[in-house]
Amino acid sequence: ILSGELLEQEVISCRKDGSHSILLLRETAITLPDGKPGILSISSDITGQKRANDLLRESEEKYRFLAENTTDIIALLDLNLNYSYISPAVVRQRGYSVEEAMSQKLEEATTAETMKEAYDLLEVELMTEATGTADPNRSVALELEQYCKDGSTIWVDVSLSFIRDANGKAI
Repeated sequence: ILSGELLEQEVISCRKDGSHSILLLRETAITLPDGKPGILSISSDITGQKRANDLLRESEEKYRFLAENTTDIIALLDLNLNYSYISPAVVRQRGYSVEEAMSQKLEEATTAETMKEAYDLLEVELMTEATGTADPNRSVALELEQYCKDGSTIWVDVSLSFIRDANGKAI
């Protein structure tokens, strides 16, 4: 280790009870008060963090697999009704690529008649949300007529619910 250089590495350590832990070892060369060279070493037990990261990665992989392989369209929209995610099922159902569907406004994807119903429902839901007493786990259903790339339309059953931030606020 050169002076001032920080070396970081993960090491597996054996505990007294025989179990293993993962340590993040940080070392740097220092000069001791007597002028001799030394190494400052700090270790942190990151076993729990590594396990949590592994579980999160596995969970994300599972949900990504489900979303990408379902025949139903899964879409995430913000409160301004802009898409932030559309599953690949949009290709099978409406003929648009994911990128094409993501670039559409909801008004462009849905007929004017059923879009009005969606706006009315959203208005009611936002007013209900504003009361602060609404069930945060509620969902509502409606049918929308959406445009396909070939110019035809299809009717889709939609189940809507809010995604919430860490404070429970609808986002």
